[in-house]
Amino acid sequence: MRSGQSIAALLGYQFERGLHEGHPGAELDQYISVLRDRFPLVSGRLTDLSPGVSIDSIEARNVVDGLALVEATGGAYPYGIGGLPATGTAEAAAVAAEIDRAHDALDAVSDLLLAESVHQATQGNLDRTQSALQALTAPGTPPEPEIIRTPRSGRVLTFRALLALDVNATDGWSAALSPRARANRQLNHWLSQHLPAPAAVQWTVRNGNAAPAVQSFAGLGLEPVDVVLMSGETLGDQSSELARTLIRHFRWANAVPDDRATVIAPASAPLDPATTTLFDFTAASAGNVSLSRLQPVLARLRRLITQGRASDAADWRRAADRPASADADPTGSASGDPKLDNFKDLTDRIDAAANDLTVAGKALTDALAALAALRAAFDSDPGTAADTGWPPALDGVRAALFALAAFGMPEAAPVDGLTVSPSLIDSLLRQADAIVAAGDARLARAAELRATAFTDPLPSGEPDRTNEIARRRGVLRQNYMDAAKSLLGANFCIVPLFKSDPAQASELQQALAAPVVGDAMTVEEWLHSAARVRPRLADLTWAMAGARWIDRAIGDPVVAQLPYQAGAPWIGGTFTSDLPRGEWLSLLIVGAAAAGGLQAGIVIDD
Repeated sequence: MRSGQSIAALLGYQFERGLHEGHPGAELDQYISVLRDRFPLVSGRLTDLSPGVSIDSIEARNVVDGLALVEATGGAYPYGIGGLPATGTAEAAAVAAEIDRAHDALDAVSDLLLAESVHQATQGNLDRTQSALQALTAPGTPPEPEIIRTPRSGRVLTFRALLALDVNATDGWSAALSPRARANRQLNHWLSQHLPAPAAVQWTVRNGNAAPAVQSFAGLGLEPVDVVLMSGETLGDQSSELARTLIRHFRWANAVPDDRATVIAPASAPLDPATTTLFDFTAASAGNVSLSRLQPVLARLRRLITQGRASDAADWRRAADRPASADADPTGSASGDPKLDNFKDLTDRIDAAANDLTVAGKALTDALAALAALRAAFDSDPGTAADTGWPPALDGVRAALFALAAFGMPEAAPVDGLTVSPSLIDSLLRQADAIVAAGDARLARAAELRATAFTDPLPSGEPDRTNEIARRRGVLRQNYMDAAKSLLGANFCIVPLFKSDPAQASELQQALAAPVVGDAMTVEEWLHSAARVRPRLADLTWAMAGARWIDRAIGDPVVAQLPYQAGAPWIGGTFTSDLPRGEWLSLLIVGAAAAGGLQAGIVIDD
């Protein structure tokens, strides 16, 4: 049923298959046609055909309507149905057994859906209650039953890998942070600690007959979070936003002729220098790191960030440990500190990003307005493309487009070409118009999410009032995070601040002060073992290895286990003593593990 099949068809399939192969030695197929005639699945129903579609293309659904069969066979055999085997024969017993089996299957499904409807009703989920009640008869896919997830007695073991960020560390590669870095200062700082300095990441470019020149990230206005999010799986085929941006920016800044092809290859490649601009991403001077060598680290870090999610207070405790004081703010993101009240820090960052995008969009609009006269003349006479005012005017448009690309808009990187021609003018102006519209749409969507409000009054009684406050805060937090994605790109993950409940922070502090695992090798062995079946942990191990190769090592993870019990064995290792029953949580923490005060981080895997 969850795959889209109706209960009537499924019961019919089961019944017919049972007659066909469930009773060796008994020939029962002859009775299938009898019951198909009496209980046809599609009797009296018409299938609408699209124009030009032949009736022969419609699949024949010739099977017993199992639901109708069950409803008609509530009495004694032969249920008033003619054509069935005589009472007392082996064939009659087989048919009756398959009908009873269909009854049992329908009863089981009905019991499950009834239990699910009661479960959802007690949770206050009226839509899911209705879906469960109507699942047997209504079209569409029934809901996935949640009641089957009822906790059982025993031990519940949860492993969670977290990247913990230092909320007070907010600097990056330069004082003038990029838009994405300003919106995610803590994450950008952590990345800066594990990537080389911008001038130390190098490659060379041989532009025509000139000698190869060393290039780096220095002076490009990029921050670590930009480089990571712009990176792709490969580097040498211009499939990544990073490679395309570096190439287009170089060609523009160095006035590379349009007829000189871009090639990515080693500098020693036998190519004609006069006709090629050769990018060698494998080259770097002594003591520095080539972009090609850094690429595997960038790819893994990008996956960790974009495939993870922002953590909150609930990720640092067991499900059973939610304190009553946190009922109105289970994520710890909207209370307990001036930076959290009403999501102040989060909304300040979103508002700043919106302002940055507005300013960048206006710069592009102004650049287009500056060439309005040229554009009007061009529309009337394409021959005016030869006007000497076009090159500086188009450079202004390109500069504004490159600035907008920093907002996670890869489509804003200016189209190739510097030689002014009617085709180039048309392409570049069309692109600029489209980017203006895209920027306006992003701002409008972000403003809509940012302005989320609730007009209904809060319930007056408890716990309904507290539960509704928690729900609204959850909606606001998610909408604000979605607003950040709207402003800064679909792969952007803003990391809100949060604060744990004091009791929760105290227990976590105990667990961190007395680690359940004292041997880093034990943790590394577990991590490498789990990485074989957990892709995100595999990315973490590769990122850690890659960072060591470039001498920017990520510190060894620490493990904290909850509940804190001195002498309890680690659930990720060998049990040296009996583990008490209940829920156990092992936190594998990478980065600045902290228990109290403001926190921020990313859930890598769970």
